[in-house]
Amino acid sequence: MNQESNKGLRRELISGFTSGVLTILATHPLDVIKLRLQLSRDAHSSYKSIIKQTLSLPTEGKKNAFLHFYKGLGINILGNSTSWGLYFFFYRYYKDLLSPMSSSSSTAYQRDKKMTSFDYLAAAWSAGFTTSFLTMPLWVLKTRVISINDNSKHSISTSYSRVIKHIYKTEGMRAFFRGLVPSIISVSQGAIYFSIYDTLKMKMFIHDEERSLSAFETISITSISKMIATVALYPVQTLKTNMQDHGMQNQSMFQTIKTIYHRDLGMKHFYKGIMANLARSIPATCITFYTYETVKGMI
Repeated sequence: MNQESNKGLRRELISGFTSGVLTILATHPLDVIKLRLQLSRDAHSSYKSIIKQTLSLPTEGKKNAFLHFYKGLGINILGNSTSWGLYFFFYRYYKDLLSPMSSSSSTAYQRDKKMTSFDYLAAAWSAGFTTSFLTMPLWVLKTRVISINDNSKHSISTSYSRVIKHIYKTEGMRAFFRGLVPSIISVSQGAIYFSIYDTLKMKMFIHDEERSLSAFETISITSISKMIATVALYPVQTLKTNMQDHGMQNQSMFQTIKTIYHRDLGMKHFYKGIMANLARSIPATCITFYTYETVKGMI
């Protein structure tokens, strides 16, 4: 791999890491609401009831109850910044491997321009698979911390080390990889998203010359790509979240699917929280990719 490629990989890593941090700082409360809706056993739970329930949780001393919406913020920042950094790094790496011009000393733009939508899809899926495997323990920890609802034993300041020790002691090392199968399946969401995003980016907006996207162009293609990918594979995300939750550790993936389906809403339960997810994920992805494109252009 030449010096230009190594520089490009470092740039992708830094840009992805930075965009992940800023995105979570802006959207974490909506992520908490979405996750609690996915885990809710009550068929009549709504955004309003989840918000009220979260605000009613006890606080330590004079802490504001609104801080419950920032429970798990630290692990979410670490997980998302690491995931985005690794994802962009591996996406660039796999694109370089798959590009018809991979063996030449061409620029990243020239290599990308020769790729097809299928090439983008394959590179994105490979990057998602690698990133999911490496970061799965962080997502299990995040789900456990945010889902804790036992008022008598836990508070906003739930210790990450205590949760890690509890998971390892009671469930073993394998518990940190619970939900890996649906997570790998849901990698298809990222693959679909990146395939649409890069196809629109390279074929429609910068097909004639190498240039940076404008803010409007970035937001437009991000919104279109994210909405299609999210709606298509949201049930898999609900399955993964439930598999990682307390009380589901002894169920297989198929048992968890049955459990979710036999709740009062049936198939609709797989789409619980989708509006909160879209309200969070579309602006979040716009922030992520605008920051990514901006930082990459500055490095």
